Amino acid sequence: MSTFTLEFQPYIVLVILCAMFASIYLQWLKPTVAFLFAALVLVVFGIITPREVLEGFSNQSIASVAIVILITAGVRENFKIELFLDKIFGGLKSYKAFLLSMMSKVAVLSSFVNNTPVVVLMTPYVFSWGRKNNISPSKLLIPLSYATILGGMITVIGTSTTLVLNGFLMENKLSPINPIDLLLVGFSVTVVCILFLVVFSGKLLPSRTDIIERFELNKREYLIEKRLSNNSKLIGKSVIEGGLRNLNGVYLVEIVRNEELITPVAPEEIIQEEDILIFAGNTDNIIDLTLTDIGIELPPKLAPSTDGKINVVEAVVSANSSLLGKTVKESNFRERYDAAVIAIHRKGEKLSDKIGRIRLKAGDVLLMYTGDQFISRVDLFKDLYIIAGEEKEIHTGKPNLNK
Repeated sequence: MSTFTLEFQPYIVLVILCAMFASIYLQWLKPTVAFLFAALVLVVFGIITPREVLEGFSNQSIASVAIVILITAGVRENFKIELFLDKIFGGLKSYKAFLLSMMSKVAVLSSFVNNTPVVVLMTPYVFSWGRKNNISPSKLLIPLSYATILGGMITVIGTSTTLVLNGFLMENKLSPINPIDLLLVGFSVTVVCILFLVVFSGKLLPSRTDIIERFELNKREYLIEKRLSNNSKLIGKSVIEGGLRNLNGVYLVEIVRNEELITPVAPEEIIQEEDILIFAGNTDNIIDLTLTDIGIELPPKLAPSTDGKINVVEAVVSANSSLLGKTVKESNFRERYDAAVIAIHRKGEKLSDKIGRIRLKAGDVLLMYTGDQFISRVDLFKDLYIIAGEEKEIHTGKPNLNK
């Protein structure tokens, strides 16, 4: 390491760490990529060696955490764990009774099983229990997280941090953490904090509507682009003559013509061949418009089945999705998921331009036509959360303009 690097090493490390956390917070990079880049920069400056990086990845404790998470995921996938949890918590109806029982049992479990897989195991059930009993998920998931952290303080194997730290101490021939010290302090803190949360969490914790419930309560206004087929009945007609000013729950916001954007669209504007019409509207009316025979082509490879129906699915782009920052075309969406994106909704934001040019963000809701392989592809890539799906029948008549 050069004298210059050695002298400014603390400042270099601080800048790298700030840049890493900023990139994660602003969603420029995924956390895993940000940490990898930070490690590479530290190696370039000679602050750490490649060997130290590889030793960090090969640490026994880190490997143990990863293996336990995989085992937990396998258990959830292959066993009806909810039936077992129902026997434990099913009889509890009040918020405080469930909270006390859940936090106590989770803390005990987390003291013997690493707390990360405990959260993975319990979150879906706790979330579901809250929805069934009309209790905000924030009043349950935050205590769940605290319970795993508190229980994890009781033993060495209870939390990833303690486990990894103990592994490094042993590797460097230092005295490992004394289990008795953790037991006495951790148990006392756990009991006091659980009682505090049971008594005061109802008033202190926010009562927020979860994202899926908000999607169900509010009609989603989508932006959708429609490419006219060569034999469309709209070609040569003005917007008002084609009935595009009186669509139920849907309105024409833009026309893309030869890569130029026409907005706002005047009632006298003549529809031309190869025009791409950009509509906005709520879910049901967008689907009706999409499947109505007005000379708009269905996406290739996703034609309706022999009974004249097609699968329509709504899904949310996850926060850790590989789709973030990419357009639908760049992500090779159709081949990857066996689905075609026909519309996008973004948290009430007014979107503009062609669907293919919009870069996806976490929380975007995609309206899609899906093929037979869609569900298995979603399970494989874990980029989307499905929130609704149904079969729709293809109409052969004109759109209902005054419904």
